[in-house]
Amino acid sequence: KGKGQGNYPTIKPFSFLEETQFSNNGKPFISYVQKTKSEGGEPMHTETGYIRVRDDNGSSIIEFLVNDPTGVSSIFDGKVEENTDSKFTVKFTSTNVQCTPSAKPVTNIERSFTVEKSDTPKLSYSVAMAAMNHDM
Repeated sequence: KGKGQGNYPTIKPFSFLEETQFSNNGKPFISYVQKTKSEGGEPMHTETGYIRVRDDNGSSIIEFLVNDPTGVSSIFDGKVEENTDSKFTVKFTSTNVQCTPSAKPVTNIERSFTVEKSDTPKLSYSVAMAAMNHDM
């Protein structure tokens, strides 16, 4: 749980409250659920997905599949960018973005998750997207 900031060229900057959950049922994947709401408690965005690892000629690629109710489904390939005693970062780049006919056009997305390792670990992330004829 935490607070975040959002901005994009087509809208005013905004603040939000967020809850992100990762879970595992014993199978070789991690389930992902993210929900945001306004600071006043009104629902804003949600998305669900799965994270799994595949072998690519001896290298591990982290796959991330994400769906959201705005009609956008994305597939990402990711890799560990940093893994130190104090920080763990994974960066994902979309390999496929599909939109329903009613969705706003999205062509590319990048995501980065960072866990600050401490007695009280902290998760932070960023999302950048090319959409509505705007580059990332």
